[in-house]
Amino acid sequence: MKKIGALMILLGCIGIFAFGCGKKTSDYVAENMSEKTEVYFFGEGNKFYSTLSSGQREEAYLMNGKSEKKVDFALLTVNFFNEVFGNVISVKFSVGEDVQTLSLELNPINSTYMIDLEKKFVGDEVISVEYNGDKIQLANVSKAFGVGADKAIEIASKELSKEITKQKKGSALNAECYLRVLDKRANNFQDMFWVFTVVNTKNETYSVVISTVDGSVLSKSE
Repeated sequence: MKKIGALMILLGCIGIFAFGCGKKTSDYVAENMSEKTEVYFFGEGNKFYSTLSSGQREEAYLMNGKSEKKVDFALLTVNFFNEVFGNVISVKFSVGEDVQTLSLELNPINSTYMIDLEKKFVGDEVISVEYNGDKIQLANVSKAFGVGADKAIEIASKELSKEITKQKKGSALNAECYLRVLDKRANNFQDMFWVFTVVNTKNETYSVVISTVDGSVLSKSE
């Protein structure tokens, strides 16, 4: 009888896990992160500023509400203050003693030049970007964040728990999640912020802006 009782309990547990019971909202979010920025570099000079965000993202980068295979990424951007120089620019990108010439393509939506280096940076690299003789150093500003990536995701999961719960289906989530850094230059702020976004399969989005200093929720879209 004891063996039968133990078997019944085991079968019951299997049923619970199969239907996703006991999973927290943050568990669903962690399983469906289509982009997670973990390290963020920033630098500016007289003519342009540059950012480097690195972490993991979805390999097939489609905002369709489905999170699939993940790969490492390092998105390098260059933003000029006063003008645009065609659809492609070449810059010298240095990491320590390693120097390479990169071609960055223009994103016409925000006039930003960018390239994915398809690797992960750990945060202690010495990085510089040079364009036409103008060279700037990039510093790891995320090192000074009072709230890291994982904590930001935890805060956002609680803040958007109601919206995320609506996307649950059994043990799966019919949505994908993104965590990025909102830089001060692009948005005329003195500080930087975490931006967490949920996109469901109906292309509906929910976002929350979180302070990198103390984790306070500064804005929420529903």
